[in-house]
Amino acid sequence: MMTTPSSVGLNTTFPFMSNDMVSGTAGPDDDDGPQTVTLTSWLVPLIFGIITVVGVSGNAIVCYVISRHVQMRTATNYYIMNLAITDIAFLVCCAPFTAAVYATNNWIFGRFICKFVMYMMQVTAQATCMTLTAMSIDRYQAIMRPLRSLGTRTQSGVLVVSACIWGVSALIAIPIAVYFDVKQFEFGPVCIEDWPNKQYMYPAYGLFTVIVLYVIPLFIIVVCYVSMLRTLWRTSLPGEEEACQSQNHRRAHKQKRRVTLMVLSVVIVFAACWFPVYVVNLWFRFDPNFPKTNFMYGVKVFAHLLTYANSCINPFVYSFMGRNFQRYFRKECACCYPCSCQSKGYTQTGGRKVMTEDRAMAHFKSGHSTGNTQSTVALPLFSRSSRSSQS
Repeated sequence: MMTTPSSVGLNTTFPFMSNDMVSGTAGPDDDDGPQTVTLTSWLVPLIFGIITVVGVSGNAIVCYVISRHVQMRTATNYYIMNLAITDIAFLVCCAPFTAAVYATNNWIFGRFICKFVMYMMQVTAQATCMTLTAMSIDRYQAIMRPLRSLGTRTQSGVLVVSACIWGVSALIAIPIAVYFDVKQFEFGPVCIEDWPNKQYMYPAYGLFTVIVLYVIPLFIIVVCYVSMLRTLWRTSLPGEEEACQSQNHRRAHKQKRRVTLMVLSVVIVFAACWFPVYVVNLWFRFDPNFPKTNFMYGVKVFAHLLTYANSCINPFVYSFMGRNFQRYFRKECACCYPCSCQSKGYTQTGGRKVMTEDRAMAHFKSGHSTGNTQSTVALPLFSRSSRSSQS
């Protein structure tokens, strides 16, 4: 019984199987082999299809809401838009091909698509990790350095950081485009890694991926959030002691908490969804006696689905925890929220003003610098008027 040398981690579309499993005749101890293959050949592609439709639609709505409404054009929301773009790219470029592999049990798309899909899988995964890290650092600046961050958390700054994230991700993923290729086995072609020195480079790259894409980003994120959450649950924020009784400042403080908890929730969901596949990946790469059983195959499939499901969960997190996202989701998707706009006092053309976090902070900066804590609410960050007023 020959087993394919494909991995079970981040950059794998073909599940580890033996020839007997592919042909539909299980080994002597694999009584459920045929049922497992039959089930995954239609159920897993179906789940991938649902994840792709939901994820692309939800993230597209997130991008549309942020780009269409001036009040939503904040530093954090621009990072959220970049995260939504990475999720869309991940689903569109990778999910259909991965679903086809589970349905056909081999790679039918040729050498170029093999390299492209694996490359985009790595690029989008790295861009997601870096974007989450940038979002956490952005939240750290907004919470710990509220006044100084107004000058750095700008539209141009976010765009530059986002462009750097994509550029660095594209460069780091070049080895994937070089060393992934289509190999022919008895049961058909497979898109797998083909390192020059498999004994060392194969496990080394798996370890490198886990450290760079998971351990280091999460360490930075944890450090940022430990500091932020300790500060957020004080009675006032740094620089706000003199005006902590102002209603607008209390609203700004609550808004900071909501936005920070929303971003933290996105990070926790990411960490939970990607943890199983990293564990299985490292185990497979470093343990020559990895148990290639139907049970472990099911674990691998479940872990693989979790990584894709992560790309469609974030819009639900925004709609559940982000009040401003809730408002504009209702406005743009009125058919999904019957009578909600009228009952809440919102209309398509107007309604109550929304104090986003950056509007509140711009207000705080204006009131704090003039000694007047009752000044009118400033215009949103990134709007033309606010840029001129802050200069």
